[in-house]
Amino acid sequence: MSDLNVRGARVVLRQRQFIDVVDLAVRFVALHGKPYAWLSLMVVLPSFLVTWAIGQGVDWAWAWVAVLGLLPLAGAPFTVLASRLMFTEQVRLREVLLVTLHSLPRLVLARILQTLAVGAALVVLVLPAIWAQALLLFLPEVILLEQSAFFSAVTRAGRIAHAQVGNVALAVILLALFVGGTPFLADAAGRMVLDNLLEVRPPDPLTVAGGSALSLFGLWAALPFVTTIRFLFYIDLRTRTEGWDIQTRFAAIAARSHQQEQGVSV
Repeated sequence: MSDLNVRGARVVLRQRQFIDVVDLAVRFVALHGKPYAWLSLMVVLPSFLVTWAIGQGVDWAWAWVAVLGLLPLAGAPFTVLASRLMFTEQVRLREVLLVTLHSLPRLVLARILQTLAVGAALVVLVLPAIWAQALLLFLPEVILLEQSAFFSAVTRAGRIAHAQVGNVALAVILLALFVGGTPFLADAAGRMVLDNLLEVRPPDPLTVAGGSALSLFGLWAALPFVTTIRFLFYIDLRTRTEGWDIQTRFAAIAARSHQQEQGVSV
């Protein structure tokens, strides 16, 4: 059975290894390229321009600080988009943005809590920092998709992660390596294309200048994909621990029944 139901834009919910989640995320984003592209124009492009302006006008160190603060907030609309695309192909981006804006204060608090928790744990050792990040990894997903109050969301996110803490910790490490390596890969590839193919003088390397438009663009361009991986991994954990595949099937049946009843009444 295919993982993606093209006609219904639904994901077959079953237990997967992390590498399978990454593979599914690639196909999911490719399948729904149009809404992802439009949302990227609305969210990713302005975020890139703001951080690039900071790097050019102030300092690249401050630009990367801004990136770290903005990444989870800019990724939030893509979490909502992916959740909607699991059940329907027709998603209104206006509704996606409204849901994100409604949750924005709690998302800001979540980012502050994650930063403080991981920073405090790093004072001790690296492993406690990974553990702290693992327990809070799905806090944005719980806030956005379950619409929980902040402190309830913290408890809920910890409970979800604790059920599979080893797998979540591994995901934290792999996602960190991917996000951290993307600027360097984008910088090297972009400079190669500019120099060898287009014969345009490339900017100074990332390691020399401290930042570049190429490295920044590569990181922001990868955000929708990384966010989708996180969302699908969150779904995978809920499937493992809560039988969420059964819950969503019944929810879909109930929604279709409600639509049919409305059609009959009309």
